[in-house]
Amino acid sequence: MVTSIDEIEQKHYTVMPIDRLYPELQRLYSTTSKGSSDRARVSVLLGTYFETRENATAAKLYEEAFRIGNRVNDRKILSDSILGQAKIAFLSGRLSDSLRLATNSERISFACGHAHCEASSKSLLRTISLSFGSMETGIDYLNRAIRLAELNGYLKLRAIIESDISVLLLMSGELDKAREHALSARNISESIGLESELLKVKLRLGSIALEQHDLTQVIDLIEQVRGVLPPENHSLWCVTHTLMGKVHEAKRRYDKAETEFRAALALADYVNAERVRSNVHTHLAELYLKTKKPEAALIEALAALSDAETAQDSYVRKEALRCVHDCYKALGQYKEAHEYLERYNALVVESDTALLKNRLEYHALKSEYEKEKVKSEEKTKQSDLLRIKLDYKERELTEKIRHLLRQAEAVRQFRDDLRSLVRRSPSDDPYVKDIRARLSSFTEEELNWQEFEKEFREVHPDFLRTLTAKYPDLTQMEQRIAAMLRMELKSFDIARLFCVTERAVEFHRLNLRKKLGLKRGQDLAKVLRDLK
Repeated sequence: MVTSIDEIEQKHYTVMPIDRLYPELQRLYSTTSKGSSDRARVSVLLGTYFETRENATAAKLYEEAFRIGNRVNDRKILSDSILGQAKIAFLSGRLSDSLRLATNSERISFACGHAHCEASSKSLLRTISLSFGSMETGIDYLNRAIRLAELNGYLKLRAIIESDISVLLLMSGELDKAREHALSARNISESIGLESELLKVKLRLGSIALEQHDLTQVIDLIEQVRGVLPPENHSLWCVTHTLMGKVHEAKRRYDKAETEFRAALALADYVNAERVRSNVHTHLAELYLKTKKPEAALIEALAALSDAETAQDSYVRKEALRCVHDCYKALGQYKEAHEYLERYNALVVESDTALLKNRLEYHALKSEYEKEKVKSEEKTKQSDLLRIKLDYKERELTEKIRHLLRQAEAVRQFRDDLRSLVRRSPSDDPYVKDIRARLSSFTEEELNWQEFEKEFREVHPDFLRTLTAKYPDLTQMEQRIAAMLRMELKSFDIARLFCVTERAVEFHRLNLRKKLGLKRGQDLAKVLRDLK
């Protein structure tokens, strides 16, 4: 069964993980024409798929979508592609670029009513603000994002955001609120069959239960996850082993705890797992210190420090340095213990300084964004005023067309009456001869056009220029017929305006279809209305 890009987007927005949509996206990418809006929409979704798999491929797909969106002036595509570029920038460590792009995406998506992209932009801005050390701002972004997701029925996005909020609340020690949001994420994931997110949320609930010392619930949740967790999902298996290790440690089953931590280390073999390995090594070191094995603890603590430095994560580095200090202290090697304590304190100062700098940079960037937002709002006001003016002129033009139609009908009736009168009048009468000569030289095609064209150009200033630039071989009459069709006039009314037969108008419409290259079934009037 052939699936359209509209159907795929709807599934992605509401219930279905991008992995399950990948085969259809591949097919659509190979069948949609290059440079088309559909191609750009497919590129955005494929970019989402490749983000965490092939960063460079995702970047190319988002760039392709951006070029198309910019060319066709489609703000929905532009906001999606800019959001994709913001995510790539964040994954590459370019926080300032990521913040700039994400705020642009949020602004454009809000302006064009693209709620899914706006909510996703806010979710990314949460992640960025956390990197700048602004926890409160991060939670605020997520709360706004979740309201958007809820209002628009984006259940999948809402489940992910609820889960993200639970992480932040867990980090800040608000366990009851963290559990409330995690349960909401679990319920939504269950209702729409979002298996991957459901497994993550259950393990998150396990982490919360561990902090609340509810070990029975932790074990129950781990067993639920292990019963359905695919063997190849090493990252989540690693989490289950780490959690179970902490449970055994809390119950003083130290041998079993060690076994679980070792199993977690063995599975932490995926890309960018250094931070996870550092944490597990630290858990092992602390376990060995508890069981009076300082030599073994030191080996694990040094391994934790090595992985932390590879990961370039200041938080796990601090934990590892503190752990190395504790190990040397337990061994009675106070010189080394003091050295690592000094390194730990230096890193704390460095981290605090970096955090302050990041916060200052973040607020400076936010200030610049707010200024740009004010300018954008002013432009929007000007645009709205222009739109109101154009709407008014369009109503005037519509009334003008009605007047022209009435005028044309009156002229046609007068012309017919005059011809009837001439036929009944003496042929040798000089006045009759003069009227007959005038009727024969009457230029019907030019009737009323000059007045109409002037007002039409005021309401649609670019239409005729764009039309003739794209299709230079159109005749003057074909251009005029196209303008009338742009105003949604029927062939009968156009014929009355130009004082020609309806058949003549249909002939010009047929020529227009040929010259514009339209296929059977394409609506000529709609194509002309959408002309850019």
